Amino acid sequence: MEDRATRQIRRRNLGIKAEQNRQLHNNFSGLFYGLPFTKSNPDFVRSIKSQFSPESKLLLVCQEGLRSASAATKLEEAGFQNIACITSGLQSVKSGTLDSVGSTELQDAGKGGLVQVQGKISAVVGTVLICALIFITLFPEQAEKILQMAPTS
Repeated sequence: MEDRATRQIRRRNLGIKAEQNRQLHNNFSGLFYGLPFTKSNPDFVRSIKSQFSPESKLLLVCQEGLRSASAATKLEEAGFQNIACITSGLQSVKSGTLDSVGSTELQDAGKGGLVQVQGKISAVVGTVLICALIFITLFPEQAEKILQMAPTS
């Protein structure tokens, strides 16, 4: 019998390398799951059971597919049989594939709060760092003079 992690990877139709890349991406961009302010909902399965029978057809979605895959596993372990999830999340859905309401593209529907701000900040910080690297590479003497002007503690 295969273990839970292998079953999740098989169900997502991903290879081990894709799973490693996904984990690296999440850890790089901000892995909030498991931190004190983002704990799993201990009433999740009970809440779903109170609203749906184990025979109900359920589609679970999230932005990247990680939370929905985890939720699908919990429901599967609780006896639900007809579960589906978009394995790479809403971000993988191409425009026009599904009908949607509102001005937000479906690929961005799962984004909210810090993630929306973080993306913009990351682009600005990345641009500044790349410009600094180019400056240091092309003009090392000037860069050294600028760095010498910086106050030391």
